[in-house]
Amino acid sequence: MVNIRNHLADIPSTFVGNASAIIPTPPFSASTSIDEIAKIIHQTLKPIRETPSQELKKFMSLSVNVMNHKLPLFPFNVTEMYSKRPTVVHINNFSKLHIYDIDFGSGEPVSVIPHNLPDQVLIWPAPPAKGGVEVYFSGIPARIIRKLKEGDSWLQEMKRYRQ
Repeated sequence: MVNIRNHLADIPSTFVGNASAIIPTPPFSASTSIDEIAKIIHQTLKPIRETPSQELKKFMSLSVNVMNHKLPLFPFNVTEMYSKRPTVVHINNFSKLHIYDIDFGSGEPVSVIPHNLPDQVLIWPAPPAKGGVEVYFSGIPARIIRKLKEGDSWLQEMKRYRQ
């Protein structure tokens, strides 16, 4: 998911509501390192981050046309996320969502619990006192991670980023 605020003329940075788009990356193998995955994601999102983004405008136009026909638009095979050997992983990034700025009259929240939608990987803002982000895994990715041995290279690479 990509935050589209400030990337399209009609959606300013102050827009309140769901302003995101699903942007698929090119396929990569299961043995791809986190650094390589980050590069793939960066290259995929580079034209989307331009202001204004013609690439994002085309994608959103397609999305709106599909919604007008009451059809969902998923630019990837959704069923593959839930197969026994998944070939698709859905990452939902809320790291820029200003959830700790919301005040309903009793002060800003100290901690906000993420939604429980079936996102396989969810990136969520950590409480302000902690800083950074929290990463939640569910479904098949969570089961795979639980089975990893202590010396697994992917697990070791992930631990580098732990606080």
